[in-house]
Amino acid sequence: MMRAILSAALAIAFVVGVSAQDTPDFTGKWKPDPGRSKTIGGLGPARTITVEGSKMTIIRTVAGNSSSTVYMLDGTPSTNTAGVPGSQLEITYTSKWEGRVLVTTRE
Repeated sequence: MMRAILSAALAIAFVVGVSAQDTPDFTGKWKPDPGRSKTIGGLGPARTITVEGSKMTIIRTVAGNSSSTVYMLDGTPSTNTAGVPGSQLEITYTSKWEGRVLVTTRE
């Protein structure tokens, strides 16, 4: 009986460990594809993405100026500012994993 319980516990631990690894990791430096970019000059801003636990930060850099957006990946809303200084808007994002897909809504 004890052996069956231990086997079941190990099987559950293995499944939990595998499913935690199933979400993609976007960490790294991202550059726009010049053939698909629709911005003036054909290139959008470069992006650096970091993921720490359930927090993902995207830093956009254009002409040496950087701005960042934070997304909480556990369904917790995160409020960020966007736009040029003096005309900034507050935008709230809610992100959560649905299987291997990250779904983000904007308010």
